[in-house]
Amino acid sequence: MSLAPAERETWWDLVAPRASSDEPAVITAESVWSGRELFARAGGGADFLDDLGALPGEPIVALLTSTPSAFALMLGAAATDRPLAPLGPKLTIAELAPCVEDLLLDERHATIIVAEPSSAQLGAALASATGRRLIVLPELQRSTSALPTSVEPDRPAAILHTSGTTGRPKAVQYTQDRLAARVHLNAELVGLGPGAVYASASPFHHIAGLGMLCVALGSGAALMSLPRFDIDAWRGLATRGVTHALIVPTMIQQLLDVGELALPGLQV
Repeated sequence: MSLAPAERETWWDLVAPRASSDEPAVITAESVWSGRELFARAGGGADFLDDLGALPGEPIVALLTSTPSAFALMLGAAATDRPLAPLGPKLTIAELAPCVEDLLLDERHATIIVAEPSSAQLGAALASATGRRLIVLPELQRSTSALPTSVEPDRPAAILHTSGTTGRPKAVQYTQDRLAARVHLNAELVGLGPGAVYASASPFHHIAGLGMLCVALGSGAALMSLPRFDIDAWRGLATRGVTHALIVPTMIQQLLDVGELALPGLQV
């Protein structure tokens, strides 16, 4: 028997308890954010979207990489029904523009493009080509504003695009209830949970990037921010307690070539 909508578990149900946790939630080479810190910054992300005039049900185009601020903005956006729609900051305007122009949720088109400073030039060109507004993402401040305690199960936590190998990329709503189910399945398969530290070099806009980062966060694991992959970045994970990592075959081959694949504590 299926659960009634009000009873369906959401991804937000899984992550919201971390707002009061002092355990690590996001780790970088320079710092550690607890769950409490991450959610304070997520509140800052929601405030940032408020200041932009973003309305509930409005998707937000995001040219972002896997940084703590990107995770925080994604959380604040998901909690307030203004889901991020990440797109690849290495794509061309010709590839990006149709995705932006087609992006629609609840009959609201995306009107805002948020980009990191490193993608500001691309964002400006994309905004000009599509008639949208570019905002460069600042450092998100902590907020004392409380995020919602619950969200509707059929609302998107994020909107991801397919890779476009058979035509124009298609926007796929990553709904709260489906994402909760994905957390339970994938976390069980690979043993993710509290005490684990998950690192990924997959792009933020990819299902293996943001999709699996959401799984790790929902499972209780900490995220290791790895915006770009190289041998030195991989070696650096050894001092951050990484237990799980997602890397693709070409990266594995690079590491094997220099004898650096093994990390202390790496389980999966």
